[in-house]
Amino acid sequence: MHKLNPNLRECRYGTMPGDAARHAYWGASSSRQVGGKLASEFLNIHEVYSNNSFAEICMDSFNNRVGIALGVDQAQRASPVNDLVMGAHREGKLQTGLR
Repeated sequence: MHKLNPNLRECRYGTMPGDAARHAYWGASSSRQVGGKLASEFLNIHEVYSNNSFAEICMDSFNNRVGIALGVDQAQRASPVNDLVMGAHREGKLQTGLR
């Protein structure tokens, strides 16, 4: 994703907007490859075993779910994942901070 959008390079980890986009991208890409159910299970396991705070896990899980929904949406199947994720980010659909 960083090659597609260099502005996200410095936001790879933590609670910055790039991290939200990264998780959504991972969810969308994974769900397109293996389906929404398996992608959800894999990403949930990843979050459970991360060393993140509870708030970060909640934020990451939210963005994973947004990405999975984007990836399984048949109406948007022809759109590149990066375009879908960046659109979701612009529309405020990603959680970009701890709440």
